[in-house]
Formats: sequence, C-alpha cells, structure tokens
Amino acid sequence: MSRPQKRSFQIRGHRTSLSLEQPFWEALREISSEKGKPIAGIVAEIDAERDAMASGLSSAVRVFILNHYRNQAMEAGRNEPTENQVEDGTAQLNTGHTQFNPSQKSD
Repeated sequence: MSRPQKRSFQIRGHRTSLSLEQPFWEALREISSEKGKPIAGIVAEIDAERDAMASGLSSAVRVFILNHYRNQAMEAGRNEPTENQVEDGTAQLNTGHTQFNPSQKSD
C-alpha cells in the first residue's frame, strides 16, 4: 500500500489538509469527475456532514469513498452482500479497481 500523501484545501475560509493513500486520491478524483464538482467542493461537503468529534476529516473522506462505491455496486445489483456477510466482515465489493475485502489485513 502506498504512503499517505498530504494535500491542502481551502474549506469555508480556512486551510485544512488531508492525508490519503494514492488509491483514495484517485477515487476522489473519479468521484469529482462523475459529480462534476471540484475535489475541494466534495471535501467541504464531507467536512460539513461529519461529526468532528467522532472522526477526522481524512477518515471521513475514506468512509465517503467506500460508501460511494458500495452504493454504486448495490445499485448495479452486483456483489450485493448478504446481511450475514456484512455483520461477520466477509462481504466483498468490487469497485472496478481492486477487490475490497474488509476482513483482509493490509501491510
């Protein structure tokens, strides 16, 4: 897995930075293109919706990306995990890039 890369953004008048691994930056660019919004705009929306006490912005962005691709897969009717797979962590989701398996440990 790649090392996190830090990038800065202006959100609601203040500078903030995100540290994400390259695959997350690539996914964020794809989502930005799909939605026709700049990355900074998407990050600002995520920032506005998150509970700042519960998670950091970088974590909130990762969860947003995961949910985006999970929703796409569910809408397409492919790889829909059963309730038991979600609960026991064996659900797998194909995002079109790499196989996502939440129970798989990364290096």
